[in-house]
Amino acid sequence: MSPQTETKTSVGFKAGVKDYKLTYYTPDYETKATDILGAFRVTPQPGVPPEEAGAAIVAESSTGTWTTVWTDGLTSLDRYKGRCYHIERGIVFSQRVTREGMLWRGKLGTPA
Repeated sequence: MSPQTETKTSVGFKAGVKDYKLTYYTPDYETKATDILGAFRVTPQPGVPPEEAGAAIVAESSTGTWTTVWTDGLTSLDRYKGRCYHIERGIVFSQRVTREGMLWRGKLGTPA
């Protein structure tokens, strides 16, 4: 293989789980009237804290997969990213009380 086509495994992304909590879990966040709020029921994998699971959902639903956020100020991560700000354990909603298109007040419920 020529040096130009050689793949370097030590460069680029590292395999494994991305730590989303540092960027997307903001428990002190105060919602604004213009925020779009949602709620998710989550069962984290064994050993994964609910805060990390919630932050991963928020990241994958917002800037975690669809955009590149530059450090030069062209795109503001704080403006466009989603936020996991509230987690309640043991909150489960029956499918009978939900309806298509309904938005909850931004609370993430995880099984107790």
